[in-house]
Amino acid sequence: MNRIDYDVVALDEVKELFRRAEEFAKEIEGSNSELPIPAVNELRYAGNHVLKAVTAGDKAVFDQEVLKAKGHCQRSMYEASESGIAFALDLIKEFQDDYRDLVVAEIVPDYADMGVRANRARAMLAEGRSNRTSPEGQADRYMNTFRELQGIVDKLQASRNDLNARKLALRREDRRFTARMVLFVVVPILVAIVTALFTCLRGMGTPE
Repeated sequence: MNRIDYDVVALDEVKELFRRAEEFAKEIEGSNSELPIPAVNELRYAGNHVLKAVTAGDKAVFDQEVLKAKGHCQRSMYEASESGIAFALDLIKEFQDDYRDLVVAEIVPDYADMGVRANRARAMLAEGRSNRTSPEGQADRYMNTFRELQGIVDKLQASRNDLNARKLALRREDRRFTARMVLFVVVPILVAIVTALFTCLRGMGTPE
């Protein structure tokens, strides 16, 4: 087999994986999540193995180095996506805490389903950390999960204005209710107490 044949095909595959990993790293950064150092390091390791591959003296070494480079690209995507998933789950939890006193589904109809999907992702992340399998095998699944969660985060964040308006309206209603309670319940009670006191005092002051 002519060397240039397998060099071009194999290196193109690595180039495509590296491109995907690099673009995904930028996607993670674009979500305001801090790109983890391991993801960056994995891409650097991939580059080192590519350099070793192109300077290899035989096909066996070339193939081995190309395989290692591919693995590092996939691990970079895994590390980045794991970090992105954790960040997205934190944002979802923060949203849930912020609006725990509201019926969010009135503004976000699929809110319950979003919670189910977030819980599923949280369980997947916990399982992956406690029973770590091949990062290469998890990379695509984790990338897809991050993108799903990012879609949820975007939708939840977009609903904040409407939910904040609802919270403000409820606070105003609570204040009006409190004012009505004071006016129609507390004030009459105080008037009754004062009236009773005056009656009692007049009674005590009346000569026999």
